[in-house]
Amino acid sequence: MHSNFSACRTARYFLFIVLLVLIAASSEVQAAPKPSATHLLTEYLENPLGIDVPQPRLSWQFVQNARGARQSAYQIQVADSLEALKSGKANVWDGGKVFSSRSVNIPLPAKQLRSGMRCYWRVKVWDADGAPSDFSAPAWFEMGLLNKEDWQGVWLTAPMADGSAFLGPPQETAPFFRFEFALDKPVKRARAYVTGLGYYELYLNGGKVGDRVLDPAYTTFSKRVLYSAYDVTNQVKQGRNAVGAILGKGWYGGPPCVIAQLNIEFRDGTRASITTNRDWKYSLGPILENSIFHGETYDARLEQPGWDSPGFEDSKWRPALVAHPPTEKLSAQMMQPIRVVETIKPRKLRRLKDGSWVFDFGQNFSGWCRLKVSGPAGTEVILRHAELVHPNGAVNQDNLRGAKATDRYILKGEGVEIYEPRFTYHGFRYAQIEGFPGRPNLGTLTGCVVHTDFPRRGAFECSNPLLNKIQSNSVWGYRTNWHSIPTDCPQRDERQGWLGDAQSTSDMGFYNFDAAAAYTNYLQDIQDVQGEDGRIPDTVPYVYGQNPGDPMWAGAYLFIAWDLYRHSGDNRLLERHYEGFKRYVDMLAMEAKDYILTRNQYGDWLSPIEAKEDRVPKELISTCAFYRSAWIAARVAEIIGRPDDAKRHNDLCSKIANAFNAKFFNPETNNYGNASQLSNAFPLYLGIVPEGKRKSVLENLVKDVVVNCNGHLSTGFVGTRLLMDVLCNEGRADVAYTIVTQRDYPGWGYMIENGATTIWERWDLRVGRGMNSHNHPNHGSISAWFYRMVAGIIPRADAPGYEHFDIKPFVAGDLKEAKASINTIRGLAASHWKRDGGGISLDVTIPANSRASVWVPKVGLTDVQVKEDFTIIWRNGKFIPGVPGINGASDAGDWIKFEVGSGSYSFWLEPRGGAEIFHTILFRERMGQRDVR
Repeated sequence: MHSNFSACRTARYFLFIVLLVLIAASSEVQAAPKPSATHLLTEYLENPLGIDVPQPRLSWQFVQNARGARQSAYQIQVADSLEALKSGKANVWDGGKVFSSRSVNIPLPAKQLRSGMRCYWRVKVWDADGAPSDFSAPAWFEMGLLNKEDWQGVWLTAPMADGSAFLGPPQETAPFFRFEFALDKPVKRARAYVTGLGYYELYLNGGKVGDRVLDPAYTTFSKRVLYSAYDVTNQVKQGRNAVGAILGKGWYGGPPCVIAQLNIEFRDGTRASITTNRDWKYSLGPILENSIFHGETYDARLEQPGWDSPGFEDSKWRPALVAHPPTEKLSAQMMQPIRVVETIKPRKLRRLKDGSWVFDFGQNFSGWCRLKVSGPAGTEVILRHAELVHPNGAVNQDNLRGAKATDRYILKGEGVEIYEPRFTYHGFRYAQIEGFPGRPNLGTLTGCVVHTDFPRRGAFECSNPLLNKIQSNSVWGYRTNWHSIPTDCPQRDERQGWLGDAQSTSDMGFYNFDAAAAYTNYLQDIQDVQGEDGRIPDTVPYVYGQNPGDPMWAGAYLFIAWDLYRHSGDNRLLERHYEGFKRYVDMLAMEAKDYILTRNQYGDWLSPIEAKEDRVPKELISTCAFYRSAWIAARVAEIIGRPDDAKRHNDLCSKIANAFNAKFFNPETNNYGNASQLSNAFPLYLGIVPEGKRKSVLENLVKDVVVNCNGHLSTGFVGTRLLMDVLCNEGRADVAYTIVTQRDYPGWGYMIENGATTIWERWDLRVGRGMNSHNHPNHGSISAWFYRMVAGIIPRADAPGYEHFDIKPFVAGDLKEAKASINTIRGLAASHWKRDGGGISLDVTIPANSRASVWVPKVGLTDVQVKEDFTIIWRNGKFIPGVPGINGASDAGDWIKFEVGSGSYSFWLEPRGGAEIFHTILFRERMGQRDVR
């Protein structure tokens, strides 16, 4: 066994998986041998409050230990009270027994749903033999404010001295708002619905409501502003109450404003609403400046203790001003919010000659510092943030361009003071502290990691430490660039939703995180800005770039939706966006001349220095993007039942492919375009290479990698993701593995050799001014390749949402072992292969109510046999039936392909008749793991 995979470590891995399953199921029905429906899901798990879709979708995980476990029927019951549901009175909906294996994304009829309504639901399932489960333990969800008229409050802002709206420079004092109210009855339930632009924090009776930060999510505010719903039952009380809010500038360009509504239900059944109104007051406070890019200045001497509590003396506060509504629509924020997701301690502390101190956190991340300090009142402590340091150790902010990334705290002089900013964030590894009273230590600063808080969904690990580090850097880069939208970078004066970055990293996002809700919201962001003529800009919300955007960038609308569909099985999402997809493809079709699309802004953006990709015909890239967009539109039309549209899009694809080959393919050299890696890889990826020419085009691609580039890639933002997939799918995983394991320029290993802890924007090391972010997610798309190709877990579009998926690992190079697991919407899917003793083992887990095609690699062997847990299932080129759950097998070239139902399986492929040593090694290792499997 490889040194990085001790038996103890492997055992812990499987124990972790078992614990995950047990925790998910612990509160639900577990009456073996009955099937049970566990882990009930309602639209999004993050917050069941504030659902404002007309038909919430219900999902559950079918659980049964037997192999091949499959649901044959289900019954959903929904009631408006827990008591009614438990007594069998499903007074909202009882769907009766439905004969179907479907367990995800089942819409609830909306005719009886109303604003603020809480629904309790449960499900009973029947297994493949018709045996029923008990009803699951109940779950619940609550509707938001479904109608515009449900909002009774008004938007408030802070007036200037002349009574006009609060206008000022981008860096401005944050206004505070407050209002007192009395409740004369005991409270049964209370909900707060609130949003503020650009950011808000809500307070009730002396405490902040919720743990969200940098809320609401960044949207095209004129079209749609997101509100959050909170359960504040325990924060309001009979008697006097106080509610307040603080507003930051955020991404909003207008006067900061807020709207809030507290809906209260009393124990006697009556109701009341407390809303933002003309009686609210405002004051300025200790936040003197706040800016996303520049940071925050906080003067603790200006704090007003008790401002958010009843009885506070607010006679000097001024009346708030009613503001004009800043948006067309208020929508519930159903994606995960931004939070402080973890804290990290600095690893090193260095004193500079000028008396300042530099903290090294050892990790590039997004967020801010929590400062602990004591000293005289009026002392100003300055914190400067950066990804890099100069040779003298001082922070290097050159690559931040116009962003100052500096926080300032002015002490009030009262003992130990703790400060962290509210309405800014930084991308940094180093923090330089100036003006600190006394001598700081490693406990002076704490790093607060801040980003959209989607749960971790997947894990990957292998026997090559370099790949593990690339995976870590990719995940850090991806998650710290999700700030309610997928941004390009967290540090400089940009941080925008560039669609080129968004479309290249979406697949890795779905493998690693429960990101479906976030991307569902982002697709709505794209729809919000799409023009009637179909155009989509380069950035969403639209700030930078062109409109219409580069076809590879703007095509993200379709590309992301297709990735989300494969992972989630959400066909309603395709229905919701199909008209937008069609408008976009139709726009490209009208623009293209003879089916060749020439408009292109970015080419293969930021390919390596002097790479041939810089000279790829840009119309080649745009035409490929045109083809892919039309191809996805055709597939979507087929899925949602638009056969005429599907035929039209398929015909368009054929015409684009023919025109593409006529213009860009050289039949004498068997190269496309300028014979670069991207030029040849893209048509291979799309499957449009002329019949009989595919092998020759592949040979030219491999030659360019191996000979011309000495085993390195030459691709940029567009080409890298598809290059690595093409090489594996065309049988050259060895070449892909060579690329990913390079430690010199250009490659991921080169970044790591130069100290990277995230993924760089450029392949080359740059530390000066200009466009050289050291935390950019794009090339982190390689993380998805680790799951798809190395571990081999591949969701399928013909049975999406992991109803039927592939486990097809590509074994290459010196890699001895790899494993990955994903908590899919149906349950745990896992792959763990190991090469040793001349053969290979492959352990897989398929969730109940799913099936998989498991491709066991032959690892260069010809005459092989395959066992499943000591029973021979393949010999002499034929499948040997009899093992439960394994339904068939076939020879698939470099693999033996098995069709399996749900359950856990251990496949052993070995040379026929000569593998007793290999067999014994695996037997001993497996027996040692038996108690934790």
